[in-house]
Amino acid sequence: MARNTASKTAAAPVAPQEKKATIIADMSMKEFAKEFNIIKASPVRLSSNGYPFITFLQEEKDKATGKNIAENVYFSKEAAKLVKEGDEPTVCKALGLKVLELEFEDGETRLKLSLEGGGGEYTSIEDLF
Repeated sequence: MARNTASKTAAAPVAPQEKKATIIADMSMKEFAKEFNIIKASPVRLSSNGYPFITFLQEEKDKATGKNIAENVYFSKEAAKLVKEGDEPTVCKALGLKVLELEFEDGETRLKLSLEGGGGEYTSIEDLF
């Protein structure tokens, strides 16, 4: 953030801009597990910034370590409000969560645990055409 050099008072803080994302895949938990060969899921954990996520273990093993490949999937903002650290992964089913694969403007893709229909946070690819 650039400083306001025109006056001696500091500029009001500006909230960081959110990245815009497009849904490129919308999967049920069952479809996600099948697509990514998921064999286990952790309870809800929190990142160092307090964002909830679940670690999913894939059947495939990392060649270097011999351990199952892990995928941390974060909850969307709206879904994150409904979970707490330590919740069992079955909370996803209880809340009717889906897994969205999102593509951001910079080309980055991420998976998100989201409420049915994206909870109004994302734009469906079908809505773009």
